[in-house]
Amino acid sequence: GLAVEGPAVVDACSALRLQARALGCPPVWLRWSCANDEALDLWLQGFGDGSLVVESGPGVPAMARLDFDYEIAVRGEDFYGQAAAAVFSVRRASAVVPRL
Repeated sequence: GLAVEGPAVVDACSALRLQARALGCPPVWLRWSCANDEALDLWLQGFGDGSLVVESGPGVPAMARLDFDYEIAVRGEDFYGQAAAAVFSVRRASAVVPRL
């Protein structure tokens, strides 16, 4: 199996950082996607490892929608051909998210 770790909410000025972790055998390949936003889905096709960083700022089309819940998925396959997937929901907030 796979698990995804990261924040539940990220504001418009902050980068999103996600980490996919294998719960068993490490995957041979990983593929990130987004089911509910085509622009982010296309952008995620360039990532193939367990660390995902979506920067924020002018000219960055990924996660451009504010106050929206993105459904980000990661799929992987291990050496034995066993597939695994995990889905992670993150909200891009228009207001600044306090940091503790």
